[in-house]
Amino acid sequence: MVKELNMDSQNLSIINVYVKHKNYRVISFYNNAITKLPKSIVELSKLRELYLMNNELRFLPEKIGKLSELRILDLKKNKIEILPSSIGELKKMRIFNLRFNQIVSLPESIGKLTSLIHLDLRANRLETLPKTILKLKNLEKLDLRWNQNLKIPRWIFEIEKRGCLVYY
Repeated sequence: MVKELNMDSQNLSIINVYVKHKNYRVISFYNNAITKLPKSIVELSKLRELYLMNNELRFLPEKIGKLSELRILDLKKNKIEILPSSIGELKKMRIFNLRFNQIVSLPESIGKLTSLIHLDLRANRLETLPKTILKLKNLEKLDLRWNQNLKIPRWIFEIEKRGCLVYY
């Protein structure tokens, strides 16, 4: 049974045809030209790792939260501006990489990612952070560097006191 799909550096712009197999655990479409994810991607109920770095994504499917087994979501170097609130339903997610996107704000639901240990928000357009980030008790690393308009809230020091490395 096929459990991994690697289509890195294939110059793909559409991935519909590749996500029909429902038993994938790991999917990688690194370094392509993908602009949009198919709605059917949320049907991959066994998916644990999704690597979509260096593409042209502007948004995620509204129902991305249906990927309940997802542990790693790497969206580095895309053009994502906003995250759907359903992102908070990814309760098992441990690593969330959003480095080098266009995100201005995060949904309050980010605080529901209670298994998260690494949140990389470097080089976005963040201006504020939702206080719900304080609920991320397992967070070990929070990277906020290169968000030029970000106002660092005072409560961020509470996260540091818990032992989380915060870069800003």
